[in-house]
Amino acid sequence: MTLLFVCGIVYINRGRKRDVLNEKIMMIGFGSYFIGLTFQRLIGGYLGHFFIDGGGWDYINYRWLGSFDDPGKIFEILFKVDYVLWAIGAALFILAFEIGIKKTKYVLTIIQIPLIIFI
Repeated sequence: MTLLFVCGIVYINRGRKRDVLNEKIMMIGFGSYFIGLTFQRLIGGYLGHFFIDGGGWDYINYRWLGSFDDPGKIFEILFKVDYVLWAIGAALFILAFEIGIKKTKYVLTIIQIPLIIFI
């Protein structure tokens, strides 16, 4: 999680220093995708599983630690926020990709924005 955040900051910082506009936009978009993934894992994975659900996945013994009861509304809200943060990071990356390529005519971004709104 920390590595993704550091890589995102490095990409954004190096993207700001680029001279070519398309490279600048692509690197800032890719860095924002990494930062979106970081916040997704922080909110959905870490806060959701360990603090609200009280468990997680035991990677050594391959078993679930925690309860299988209904976790409640807070858990569902955290995972919706988790999805929205990932989708915003992905939308910024796709938008940067479409600005650089200019062949898709922003169709991918137009398709992804309603997915973020209707979640």
